[in-house]
Amino acid sequence: VLSTDISRHFEELNKLKGRVGTDHFLQDPDSLQQDKTLMLKLLVHSCDIANPAKTTALYLYWTDRVLQEYFAQGAREAEQGLPISMLMDRKTTNIAKCQVGFIDVLVLPLFDELRKVLPECRIPCQHLAQNQKFWSDRVEVMEQEMLSGTQRMPRFGKPKAEDDLMVIDVNEDRGPPLKVVPLQDPGG
Repeated sequence: VLSTDISRHFEELNKLKGRVGTDHFLQDPDSLQQDKTLMLKLLVHSCDIANPAKTTALYLYWTDRVLQEYFAQGAREAEQGLPISMLMDRKTTNIAKCQVGFIDVLVLPLFDELRKVLPECRIPCQHLAQNQKFWSDRVEVMEQEMLSGTQRMPRFGKPKAEDDLMVIDVNEDRGPPLKVVPLQDPGG
């Protein structure tokens, strides 16, 4: 659980940057366990903040759900006379701007560093670039919509089955290319 704590993001990312820059990352027996632990922590954290690293349709689907939760919390805080938490006020949060910031400041730097160790992260990095552009192109329009009270989540089609949760099955020897296997529906 502590690995998903956003307050530790930059500290852990900086540790990874420092370790990846050495010739003995994941090689030196004296630091191997620490390196593995750091990687595992950051992989758990990357999963926690990975929505922007998905296909655009799936990313928008989950962003809409997260923002509904945020804005509902902001509305409850306002009803109780409490200060509304950052990014949880529908009236003052430019969705596009907040997503661009989330990608640029948190998600892309982490995935870019992970890609140096796990080349398979090139795929989420490609999605991040596409999704960053998607939102960047909408910042000004969504600012006007926010100010007029008409801001809505953009639609990008319904997520397809192949966009859904996936497991990456990789041979230990990094043999054949990645094989993506859809998860089975736990309900049936």
